[in-house]
Amino acid sequence: MNEHNVRVTGLAVLVSAAIFAGCCKCGKDCGNVTVNPARAVIVNAAKGGELAAEELAANLKEVTGVAIPVVAKAGPGQFAFVIDNRNVKDESFAWTVTATNAVFSGVAKFAVYDFLESALGVRWPAEDIIAAPAMNPLVLAK
Repeated sequence: MNEHNVRVTGLAVLVSAAIFAGCCKCGKDCGNVTVNPARAVIVNAAKGGELAAEELAANLKEVTGVAIPVVAKAGPGQFAFVIDNRNVKDESFAWTVTATNAVFSGVAKFAVYDFLESALGVRWPAEDIIAAPAMNPLVLAK
């Protein structure tokens, strides 16, 4: 590896650290969202999102120790993890976190896995094994 590659790699690590520290693309601190799992629900808002909802529920239980229910609609004051896979035209996906919800769109299953890995540090070292750091309440970067 030459000196140029080391600098680029180092810069990528610094940028990644800034993003995970809760910074927005604009460079400002956008804060974090603290989610009480006992006041959270998973909303399956689109047909075909059952697998994504089940995977999210199972992994969030490993992380938080709380079984977060899958429901048709969030109630007042509940944080909603929303599975929304409508209008999928290819294999693209995205997830966003706001003060009141986290929305998984596109191919929701891929969005859920990326969220679990990127935002919560969940790993799957072998089939049927979940390595997840304990976090209750959940602290998510916007």
